Amino acid sequence: MKKTLAIAGLALWMIGSGWYYTCKIKERCYDGSSPGHSETEVNQSGIIADYPLMFDWESEKPMIGTGFVVWRDSLASLIKPGSKLKLSGLFSPEEKNLTSEQDLGLARARLARTLFSGVPDSLILIESRTDGGLLASAGSKLAAVDISVVETVSNEVEEIGSFTINFPSNSAARISDPATDIYLDKLVEVLKNSDKTIEITGHTDNIGTNEINEKMGLMRANAIRSVLISKGVPAAKILTFSKGEELPAFSNDTEEGRSKNRRIEIIVK
Repeated sequence: MKKTLAIAGLALWMIGSGWYYTCKIKERCYDGSSPGHSETEVNQSGIIADYPLMFDWESEKPMIGTGFVVWRDSLASLIKPGSKLKLSGLFSPEEKNLTSEQDLGLARARLARTLFSGVPDSLILIESRTDGGLLASAGSKLAAVDISVVETVSNEVEEIGSFTINFPSNSAARISDPATDIYLDKLVEVLKNSDKTIEITGHTDNIGTNEINEKMGLMRANAIRSVLISKGVPAAKILTFSKGEELPAFSNDTEEGRSKNRRIEIIVK
């Protein structure tokens, strides 16, 4: 909570400082009726003086200000493990959406995202929302994208825990399951953006020798380890073990029980 308040405070300070400098010192607030940005205030590269990121009414194309690079890099520097950069595209219900996106806000956010090329997609959140306050600015330059750094991992860690993945007989290729895919994707984000580690333990049914089952259990654990590493999880965060047939979760006297014993168990530390 303290970290969130600190980030929010910094963002408000940056916004307030920019407004005071532009409106009170340079006296160049643009309200759509005053001269605002004259032709001399827009340089030959199409960069607007003093405004970090603005949009025309009913346009999804961002226009960057002279202070944009410093502002962008300052935001990017705030991204730490457990946080992401959130881009919220704003649009007025009165604006026409001439884009292929579902709304103008989403189109604005997606194009604004391209300006943060140094931030990987895994650390970006994109959304859109209506803002009736933009209506008063019709015809002027709009601050139509809210950009902030938000905490993400704390909630994900609370939601994620141990998980079991099942396997066919005599195979290290897991049984396909959408719930498993969702879990693994979430696990990847947690491991990449926190100090969490995991243990993966492979298990088998009682068909075959102890030696074969020990090897099969480890093969299954390593197969899931390989999937996580391929998605960007550091190998050092994953430990694998095998218990073979030693710790059945169900009776091996039935095929149903044996199928449930052919598994790996993931424990988040």
